Amino acid sequence: MTMTSPFHANALRARVQETHERVARNPYGQFHLHRGPYYARHYLGYDGADLQGLPQVALDRFIGVGNPFSVGEINPGERILSLGCGAGTDALIAARRVGPQGRVVGLDESPAMRTCARMAIRASGLADWVEIRDGRPDALPLADESVDLVIANGVLYLAADRGPAFSEIQRVLRPGGRLYLADLVVDRAPAFSPSAVADLWSAVLAGVLLEDELSELAVRAGLRQGRLVSCYDCLRNTPLGARLPAHLRFHAATLSCVK
Repeated sequence: MTMTSPFHANALRARVQETHERVARNPYGQFHLHRGPYYARHYLGYDGADLQGLPQVALDRFIGVGNPFSVGEINPGERILSLGCGAGTDALIAARRVGPQGRVVGLDESPAMRTCARMAIRASGLADWVEIRDGRPDALPLADESVDLVIANGVLYLAADRGPAFSEIQRVLRPGGRLYLADLVVDRAPAFSPSAVADLWSAVLAGVLLEDELSELAVRAGLRQGRLVSCYDCLRNTPLGARLPAHLRFHAATLSCVK
């Protein structure tokens, strides 16, 4: 798969972060991708009970690509990392499941999204066991073997080099810990290079992983029992989806792994 050069990837990451900042400021504007609770429920299969009662500041800014909660169980008392937590929808769902004996840390690079997530946490009444931090997937600000589960939803496909991100996930998971990952993939390599396209989202999609590469990267990082659980047509009825080549199938895949 053609990958972005470090320079180009850094420029893309900055532009994607700018888009996320705009979503945080006004989720009701015009964007390339779906957002919000209707999308989560009807496109990605989120349980309505999980979304019920969550603060609107988080729900309206939800921009995941799949459903990591379809992968497996979350148990009371567990320590969870929500990687690329955005405005906090997934972090809050996880927090409800682990309860006050557990802990959830949400990481996001967008200052505006982190602000929204903290507002949502305060409004939810879960602030005693949920924390939001600044953090990148390839440099996690957590100790070795400190979490039971990492959940990620549409984060790694934006990274310049996914190898270090998977290695960091492996590092912070305790032995027996799990990864529930939802990420954007493609069924075959696009014929265009990210360095050859100027449009933001076309350039991002040019660097998306092949579906099989998710499991391969996880195994290379030392994770095991990798299995693809489900797929989501997250670009259906979007301006971006309408512009994609008909011969390519971009979609979200969910991956389950164990350390």
